[in-house]
Amino acid sequence: MRRNPLLFAPLVVLCACAGPPRVRTIVPGFTGIELVRLENDALSSPGAVVTRLEFNVERADSLGDPRGSQVLIDATASPALQIRAGEPLRMRVNGDTLSLPMLALPVERTVLAGHITERARYRITDEQLETLAAADSASIRVRGSAFTARGRFRPGNFAALRNFLTRSEAAAAAARAAAPPPSSDQPESGSRP
Repeated sequence: MRRNPLLFAPLVVLCACAGPPRVRTIVPGFTGIELVRLENDALSSPGAVVTRLEFNVERADSLGDPRGSQVLIDATASPALQIRAGEPLRMRVNGDTLSLPMLALPVERTVLAGHITERARYRITDEQLETLAAADSASIRVRGSAFTARGRFRPGNFAALRNFLTRSEAAAAAARAAAPPPSSDQPESGSRP
C-alpha cells in the first residue's frame, strides 16, 4: 500500500515548531526597543485535548529604561481552549497562589493542521519571575470557555527561566551603558544662566 506523504506534512510542520526552549534577543531597528524572549518552554500538560502548553516570557527595554515583563501563554488544543478575555493566569509556586492579570490585548489565535494555538499575555513582576525561577514546584491553570488547561513545571522549565533572567539582565545592562548621558544644556535647578 502506497502512502501519500502529504498526509504527514501537517504533523511534520507541527512537530518542527516545537523545539527546545531558547532565549533570543530581538532588536527591531526602528523602535528603539529591545526584546528578550524565552520561547518554546513547554510545560508538562496531561490530557488529550491540550497538545502543547508553553510558558514563555518576554521583557522589553527602551534605551535602558525597563518596560516590564510579560508571560506569553501559548496553548495548542483541538478543540480550541477559548481563553477568556480578562481572566487572570492562576499559578501555584511552592504552595503559594499567584494571580497574574491579563494584559488588555486580544487573545491571538492561529490554526495549523487542525490544531488551534491561542496566545494570551499576562503581566508579571521581576520579583515574581525570580521567585518562580528559584522554585522547587510550580503549576499553572488557564481557564477557557470550553475547558481549563493545566500545566506543571519540570526542572528544565526552571533552568530556562534562570537562563532568561541572566540574559535579560545582561541585555538591560548593555542598553543602559549604550544610552546617551542626560543632556547638559539644561541649567541646574536653583542656578541662573
